[in-house]
Amino acid sequence: MIDRRQVEPLLLKACPSFESNPERLEWHADWDHEDEPPLYLLASDFVRHLTALNAAGDRREFPAVFEVIEDLHRDGDHYVRELATVGLLEDLQNTNLHAGGSKPDDFIRYLLPVSKWWWEEVELFWEGKVVPIGSSGRPHPDQMGLSLEDIS
Repeated sequence: MIDRRQVEPLLLKACPSFESNPERLEWHADWDHEDEPPLYLLASDFVRHLTALNAAGDRREFPAVFEVIEDLHRDGDHYVRELATVGLLEDLQNTNLHAGGSKPDDFIRYLLPVSKWWWEEVELFWEGKVVPIGSSGRPHPDQMGLSLEDIS
């Protein structure tokens, strides 16, 4: 099971360009003294990094990044799964974070099955069709008896 302490190392392994990101470094300066630093703030910094990469046309790290997001959804503890949905996917959909021509739909093609299901749940939430996120009743990829290869 992936816990909160493992999230940042996994993101950095998938997206080494985030290591020297000034917002990430500032987050560490502000929060390293805490036992449980607010990963939602780091997730927002990470999303801004991804949208900047996307706007610049640099998507080389995206396949690995979205594999990690899928792993967070599938193998994370409750906090990590929620962070993957609300801290990462919802932020990627938030058009207020997008500048320089990066659009939320630019990320859909990188989503793996479980993350895509959660992406769609977030959309349904913002359309006012479900409360809370995840309550649509749609079949979840893990419940369909399909492997990832069958779905993708």
